[in-house]
Amino acid sequence: MTSTDGGPASPDLGSTEAGPVPAPETLLDELDRAEAALAAVEAALGRLDDGAYGRCVSCGAGVDAAILEHDPAAAHCGACRHEHGGADPIVAG
Repeated sequence: MTSTDGGPASPDLGSTEAGPVPAPETLLDELDRAEAALAAVEAALGRLDDGAYGRCVSCGAGVDAAILEHDPAAAHCGACRHEHGGADPIVAG
Protein backbone atom coordinates (compact mmCIF):
# COMPACT_ATOMS: atom_id res chain seq x y z
CA MET A 1 0.00 0.00 0.00
CA THR A 2 1.38 3.41 -0.96
CA SER A 3 0.04 6.87 -0.45
CA THR A 4 -0.43 9.46 -3.19
CA ASP A 5 2.54 11.49 -1.87
CA GLY A 6 4.95 8.53 -1.99
CA GLY A 7 5.03 7.98 1.79
CA PRO A 8 3.71 4.97 3.62
CA ALA A 9 0.00 4.44 3.26
CA SER A 10 -2.36 4.55 6.19
CA PRO A 11 -4.47 1.47 6.70
CA ASP A 12 -8.07 1.82 5.57
CA LEU A 13 -10.04 2.00 8.78
CA GLY A 14 -13.38 2.22 7.02
CA SER A 15 -15.72 5.11 6.88
CA THR A 16 -14.92 8.15 8.97
CA GLU A 17 -18.58 9.06 9.23
CA ALA A 18 -20.05 8.46 12.65
CA GLY A 19 -23.44 6.87 12.94
CA PRO A 20 -26.38 8.64 14.51
CA VAL A 21 -25.75 9.86 18.04
CA PRO A 22 -27.90 7.90 20.52
CA ALA A 23 -30.37 9.88 22.59
CA PRO A 24 -29.18 10.72 26.11
CA GLU A 25 -31.97 8.53 27.52
CA THR A 26 -30.63 5.56 25.55
CA LEU A 27 -27.12 6.16 26.85
CA LEU A 28 -28.42 6.46 30.41
CA ASP A 29 -30.37 3.21 30.00
CA GLU A 30 -27.21 1.48 28.77
CA LEU A 31 -25.27 2.89 31.72
CA ASP A 32 -27.96 1.68 34.15
CA ARG A 33 -27.82 -1.82 32.63
CA ALA A 34 -24.02 -1.87 32.84
CA GLU A 35 -24.07 -0.72 36.48
CA ALA A 36 -26.70 -3.37 37.33
CA ALA A 37 -24.63 -6.08 35.64
CA LEU A 38 -21.52 -4.97 37.54
CA ALA A 39 -23.45 -5.00 40.84
CA ALA A 40 -24.71 -8.53 40.08
CA VAL A 41 -21.17 -9.76 39.39
CA GLU A 42 -19.82 -8.10 42.54
CA ALA A 43 -22.63 -9.72 44.58
CA ALA A 44 -21.85 -13.12 43.03
CA LEU A 45 -18.16 -12.68 43.89
CA GLY A 46 -19.20 -11.87 47.47
CA ARG A 47 -21.26 -15.08 47.61
CA LEU A 48 -18.29 -16.98 46.22
CA ASP A 49 -16.06 -15.57 48.98
CA ASP A 50 -18.71 -16.45 51.60
CA GLY A 51 -19.15 -20.00 50.30
CA ALA A 52 -22.76 -19.27 49.32
CA TYR A 53 -22.31 -19.18 45.55
CA GLY A 54 -24.81 -21.45 43.80
CA ARG A 55 -27.34 -21.17 46.63
CA CYS A 56 -30.52 -19.12 46.25
CA VAL A 57 -30.36 -15.94 48.33
CA SER A 58 -34.12 -16.14 48.92
CA CYS A 59 -34.77 -19.75 49.90
CA GLY A 60 -31.33 -21.35 50.19
CA ALA A 61 -32.00 -24.01 47.55
CA GLY A 62 -29.35 -24.82 45.00
CA VAL A 63 -29.35 -22.74 41.83
CA ASP A 64 -29.60 -25.08 38.84
CA ALA A 65 -26.36 -25.44 36.87
CA ALA A 66 -28.18 -24.46 33.66
CA ILE A 67 -29.20 -21.16 35.26
CA LEU A 68 -25.63 -20.48 36.41
CA GLU A 69 -24.28 -21.44 32.99
CA HIS A 70 -26.61 -18.92 31.37
CA ASP A 71 -26.06 -16.28 34.09
CA PRO A 72 -23.06 -16.92 36.37
CA ALA A 73 -24.20 -14.05 38.61
CA ALA A 74 -27.67 -15.57 39.19
CA ALA A 75 -28.74 -15.20 42.81
CA HIS A 76 -32.02 -17.14 42.73
CA CYS A 77 -33.18 -20.69 42.04
CA GLY A 78 -35.68 -21.36 39.26
CA ALA A 79 -38.70 -21.17 41.59
CA CYS A 80 -37.67 -17.84 43.09
CA ARG A 81 -36.73 -16.45 39.66
CA HIS A 82 -40.23 -17.40 38.50
CA GLU A 83 -41.67 -15.67 41.57
CA HIS A 84 -39.81 -12.51 40.50
CA GLY A 85 -41.18 -12.70 36.95
CA GLY A 86 -38.14 -14.44 35.50
CA ALA A 87 -35.82 -11.63 36.51
CA ASP A 88 -32.97 -12.02 38.95
CA PRO A 89 -33.03 -8.82 40.98
CA ILE A 90 -29.78 -7.35 42.16
CA VAL A 91 -29.02 -8.61 45.63
CA ALA A 92 -26.16 -7.34 47.74
CA GLY A 93 -23.71 -10.14 48.38
